[in-house]
Amino acid sequence: MKKEMLGSLAIAGFAALSIGAFNLTNVSAAGVTTTRSQIVRLYNPQGSLVKNRALGPNTAWKVGKTKTINGEKMYQVATSEYVKASETDYDANAGKANTNSNKSNVVLTTDKYGAIAYNDQDGSVHITNDGSRKGNPVIIGSFKVSKIVRNDFGTFYKIANHTWINGNVDGNKSNLMKVQVTGDQSNVQYDKNFSPVGKTVLGKSASDIRTMLINDYKCDPNGVAQLSDSLLLTTYADILEFLDEGDNSYVYMLNEINPNVHGISYGTQM
Repeated sequence: MKKEMLGSLAIAGFAALSIGAFNLTNVSAAGVTTTRSQIVRLYNPQGSLVKNRALGPNTAWKVGKTKTINGEKMYQVATSEYVKASETDYDANAGKANTNSNKSNVVLTTDKYGAIAYNDQDGSVHITNDGSRKGNPVIIGSFKVSKIVRNDFGTFYKIANHTWINGNVDGNKSNLMKVQVTGDQSNVQYDKNFSPVGKTVLGKSASDIRTMLINDYKCDPNGVAQLSDSLLLTTYADILEFLDEGDNSYVYMLNEINPNVHGISYGTQM
């Protein structure tokens, strides 16, 4: 599957539920609210449920205003989208600029298709959760960025504990799953070995993946050696977790990146 196809699978199909419009009371707010272990539903300013989006678990969101909707306190997390305050944890100080950090005002905003978010602790990927695919809900909205790291194939923005979003998804070849980043981005750390998925994906280390490619799929050892550990791991997460494809698709994708990889599933048997 081509890399341009990644974004087309990112939207969850939610039930068409809504609540009526209520009188709204606006109150100024500034801070960050963080979801808990479950997805959190979104509502528009009139109080209707947003049908095709939700906030992923354990993600931090910059708050604009609060609204009281029929007696329920709600936080603004996007231009026209709100969450129930009772379903998130609000930190009034988290959204304030920290004069000791020139990245404190950096905010990443996804497009309507969301973004692929990687977990550097367990190697998981936040994806859709519509009953037909495994994984976590799609990540959509605006996030305060606490750290920026660039490696040889992407620039990654830390939006929550252990959670990173690639700002260079698709190599800028399509209009899907783009992110917009605002604020002072002058302090970017370069680390060619940085892996947004940590050291293992689905229980496999980079060494395990190399062994699998060479022994099971007869890939060219020299071609495999030309790919970094972080690229092997991140691409493995993209194919096996985000797209829910198999190892054959993984070998195909690696050949899209480096034609010297070869391998039997790619039609080049050694």
